[in-house]
Amino acid sequence: MFHPKSTCSTLAVWSAEKPIATQTIKKIFKRLPIINKTLSSTVRSLGLSELFGFNSTKGNYFHPENGKIVETKNYSKPHDGTVTEIVPCLFKFFEQVSFKDEKYFNYIKDYMPEDNKYLCDQLIQGSIIRDIGIQGDVKRRFFKNQIIDAVKNSS
Repeated sequence: MFHPKSTCSTLAVWSAEKPIATQTIKKIFKRLPIINKTLSSTVRSLGLSELFGFNSTKGNYFHPENGKIVETKNYSKPHDGTVTEIVPCLFKFFEQVSFKDEKYFNYIKDYMPEDNKYLCDQLIQGSIIRDIGIQGDVKRRFFKNQIIDAVKNSS
C-alpha cells in the first residue's frame, strides 16, 4: 500500500471469474458502436444482464456529498483531463512512492508521447517532477479530508 504525503490515487481493477462469451460478440461489433450499444441496451432492458455477464450499472459508484458518502446517481465518466495533464501526475506519483526502475522507464520511454519523454529521465535521475495538477471535471475532484469526514459521518 502506498501512502505518499501529498498525492492520492485510486486503483480500480475489474476482472471476470472466467472469460465471458459476450466479450467475443463485443469485439465483433467493435467497429459498429451503434449495433453494440443497441444490443447492450436490449439485453439490459430485458433484465438479462447477469445471464450475459454484463457489469452492473447501478450502485457501484459513491462520492462525498454534504459530509456523507452517497451513491452517485446517473454515473457517467466525464472528462478527467488530457494526456498532457495525466502523464505528469502519474510520474509525480511514481516519484513520491520511490518507483524509479531505470530499466522499466528506459523501456517505456520509447512508447511515450515525445513531449512526455523527459519525465522518464527526471525520474531516473532523481530530479523533482513538477506537480502540474489536473483540471479534469471539478465534480470528480475531492480533498482527502472531505472523504475522511464523509466516511466518519456515514458510519
